[in-house]
Amino acid sequence: LFGGRGADGKALRDTWEWDPSFGTGSGWTQRTSSIVPPARFGHRLAFDAVRGRVVLTGGAGDDARSTTGEVWEWDGVAGTWTLRVPAVSLEPRLGHATFFDASRGELVLFGGLLHAQGGTAASTYGDTWSLALPGMPDASPPRYGNGTPCTGAGTCGSGQCVDGVCCATSCTGQCGACNVAGSEGTCVAVRGTPRGGRAACPTGGLCGPLCDGRDTQACHMYPVGDACGAASCSNAVALDVGQCDANGACVQPQKDCAPVACNTTAPTTCGRGGSCSATQPCAAGYYCGSRTTSTGASVNACKALAKIYTLTVTPAPAATGVNVTVATAAYAFTPASPNGVTPYPTYENVSYRVGLTVAGGAITYPCGAYARANASCVFAAPAAGSYTVRVEARTDDSTTSFDDAREVALTVTP
Repeated sequence: LFGGRGADGKALRDTWEWDPSFGTGSGWTQRTSSIVPPARFGHRLAFDAVRGRVVLTGGAGDDARSTTGEVWEWDGVAGTWTLRVPAVSLEPRLGHATFFDASRGELVLFGGLLHAQGGTAASTYGDTWSLALPGMPDASPPRYGNGTPCTGAGTCGSGQCVDGVCCATSCTGQCGACNVAGSEGTCVAVRGTPRGGRAACPTGGLCGPLCDGRDTQACHMYPVGDACGAASCSNAVALDVGQCDANGACVQPQKDCAPVACNTTAPTTCGRGGSCSATQPCAAGYYCGSRTTSTGASVNACKALAKIYTLTVTPAPAATGVNVTVATAAYAFTPASPNGVTPYPTYENVSYRVGLTVAGGAITYPCGAYARANASCVFAAPAAGSYTVRVEARTDDSTTSFDDAREVALTVTP
């Protein structure tokens, strides 16, 4: 058995043998060969009882243009397929009838039809052919049908080895390819960048100049309305597939998902509301914390991280000390209602701690640990020298050491 159609309707190219003995090892066994006929259905198999070979004729692949009149032989002992090249080629067909006339040593074939797009019969045959197999010379070296992997033109029945497969034509156009899945052996137009070492398109953008999937010969600008770009997700910005405009630019719809990150499994959508979880992270600048609803329930929500916008250090007389003040806007959303979702009205408070570091020394916290009151810290002036004043801020339920920090230099003179 060879080929046919699978459950998905696609043509197959596998080889199977049936052992009817019903003993050990009986039943179906798949056979493999380095050379295999292209995928097809509607072909016919006949057994040559004189030479012990199975003869395959005709058939069609998934593309209507792939209907063929090829003749192949299966040698079950050697486990090989060989393309036979008769002096007169059989017209492409499928659905014909074949049988082997052992008394004359010939394969007899009758009728069939030419497969057309959509599976209709473009023409039917009422002709009868006989093929004298024993005296028919093999191609030397063997020549293979279109769509079969190849390393040189001499191994292809068409004389054309293109993109690693035997091809019906030379397929030299800048935007053609002969190895496109489902159309192997037929030169078809590709979309995007040229393939197989063909000349690159002129430098352009997502709308061209590129191969447009219509013309095999050259690169073009994509027509207005053609799809361009790819759906993507970066932090809190979701991009959808776009369309080419009249200026040759790719216009991709954009959605701001903050405070949640966009959905990585569905890049064109945002996460649900302001909720968050291990699989639905928050956007940069936000963290996943808990909040209490009006009914007293505890839920997870994306909250803005503490942010220090300004920091001033004002040295005063030594008796008064050094005054450090901080201004912060911890919960600012931009825009104020992202995606039409009103930010939750209550948030955790922000705490601060003020550190003082002498050059090369360890940091000390003159106003103690984190506290909301530490937004303004007054501490005694240190000895004369150069210092760094550092303010760290974090939300009360943050799991990090600090959400934000800012430093300024401080010089104390005698």
